[in-house]
Amino acid sequence: MAMVLLGMILRLLPLILNWNHVTIFMENDSWGYHNIGANLALGRGYSQLRQSPYEPDVYRPPGYPVIIAIVYGLVGEIPQAVIVLQIVFSVATIPLTFLAGRLVSDVRTGLWAALLLAIDPLSITYANLLLTEAFSALAVTSIFLLLACYWRDQGLMQLWLGALLMSAAIIVHPVMLLAPALFLVLPICAKSLRTRRALFMSLSACLIAWTPASLWILRNARVADYPDISCVTAVNVLKYKAAGVRAELRGTSREVERDRLVEELERSAAPGASRGDIWQSWKGKGWEVIRNHPIIYAKLHLHGMLIELFGPGRDGLARFLYGSDNVLDESGDVSDELIHRAVTAQSTMALDGVRWGALTIQILVFALQAMGTVLLVVRRRFGALAALWLPAIYVLALSGGPESFCRFRVSYMPLLCIVASFGITGMLSTGTRSRAALCNAFRG
Repeated sequence: MAMVLLGMILRLLPLILNWNHVTIFMENDSWGYHNIGANLALGRGYSQLRQSPYEPDVYRPPGYPVIIAIVYGLVGEIPQAVIVLQIVFSVATIPLTFLAGRLVSDVRTGLWAALLLAIDPLSITYANLLLTEAFSALAVTSIFLLLACYWRDQGLMQLWLGALLMSAAIIVHPVMLLAPALFLVLPICAKSLRTRRALFMSLSACLIAWTPASLWILRNARVADYPDISCVTAVNVLKYKAAGVRAELRGTSREVERDRLVEELERSAAPGASRGDIWQSWKGKGWEVIRNHPIIYAKLHLHGMLIELFGPGRDGLARFLYGSDNVLDESGDVSDELIHRAVTAQSTMALDGVRWGALTIQILVFALQAMGTVLLVVRRRFGALAALWLPAIYVLALSGGPESFCRFRVSYMPLLCIVASFGITGMLSTGTRSRAALCNAFRG
């Protein structure tokens, strides 16, 4: 209970201190979610455009905008109300992390994991930004817990609930689209599940998890001639991955190469090409560039994975610490330049202490994760190690590259906190054994 209270207080502080300034809770991607949610609440359809003709949006899957629309329909167009809900999601993830840690190991491991998540600076920051990460973290932790219980007990209710949560997670965050394949891995990994019945249930869980996403893909094919869950895949492949490769080859910037690629494809586009045709050409051109330069792309992908896994995200925390008076520009939007200027010119011992304290916590957790990983290997707990790291490896494999960012880590951070808690309990148990050995030596 103390961990939950601590996590709630730390997550509420940025919201309370900045309540009167909406834009401080908004990132670039936030406005797309906000606009679709507002239009849905007003009955204008699924569109980012705030004026007619309200062209159907294919960039954002529907899960998060629908949540926003429900909130706006109840209380009005108040993004802070959505942030309150996100904080509820983020705080609810803390006891789930405790339960998952206790299930994997013991109560001590669960308590340490819950504490580390409660004070994680990145989780606190993104609970206060209008983005999907707070829901994704809740979903990933819940699915992990449910599947771990299914593995232990073979209870079908746990499997079905896990599949339903997976279906919701996919239509909130499209990176989860391939994750239901995990259900097919379970019968392979567990002897007790290697039966026809268990295999049939795993196939059924896959179908449940993929059904909403499949319906949304059909919708996108109908409204935009694009049979995919989101055009963000085409955007990322061309404007980030391929543009990043070309920038490395030519010694330019990704932004320059992004514009060149788009112009090149626009010139070659057939007259009257649909939005879907354009995105398909983006995807095709992007993969062509990557296939032609695999080593360069591999280097970029690895760099992106390192940024995602170890990036501290200090600017996100700084915007809330220094507040609207210092980080909002003349148009009322958050400015990265003003954040950096505020960190230099408006710094105080207290604010600098918070920033450096947050960085220290993150470095400590990274070290504990390494120790916990080694400890799990030494103890031959390969199943627990694979299960705890699998979501991180999955997301890193799909989201690495120039588009990668540390906020993606929030989704699987609860499980990495469990890994780190093994590092803590390992140190404590080692210390206990050392003290016991010393006492026995003196007695002898």
